[in-house]
Amino acid sequence: MFKNLLLDNLTIGILVLNQEFEVKYLNKYMKEILKQYFKNIDMKYFKISDTLKNKLGKLHLEVKECEIEIDKEKYIQIEFHDVSRLKNLEKDLEEKSKNKNKLVAMLDTVQEFIFYLDSEGRLEYYNKAYAEYLN
Repeated sequence: MFKNLLLDNLTIGILVLNQEFEVKYLNKYMKEILKQYFKNIDMKYFKISDTLKNKLGKLHLEVKECEIEIDKEKYIQIEFHDVSRLKNLEKDLEEKSKNKNKLVAMLDTVQEFIFYLDSEGRLEYYNKAYAEYLN
């Protein structure tokens, strides 16, 4: 019923459950995720709890759930998205922001005027001494 070549080749994990949480479909990526992170998981029944969502969040997997209806039967579709690249980018941006704040704090202690103009001559940055001079 859910056999689908397109779903099996996605780089997100897809899991479809019926209302009794019985597994109706797993794509290849979801099978890899479950085998990698959950050694003793029952592949016939699967329930997402808040504890499991938190655990998955720490593994850089974002969980999305939605209900679907096929032929008057309701199912739950669960998607696992690998967000490790986004987490690494966030961490990198946070580190750069900390470094920028440190640099600004140091430049604000200098009594000489420090300012930066962009390539079009617009004032991009100025230190505290220059700001006080300009009022």
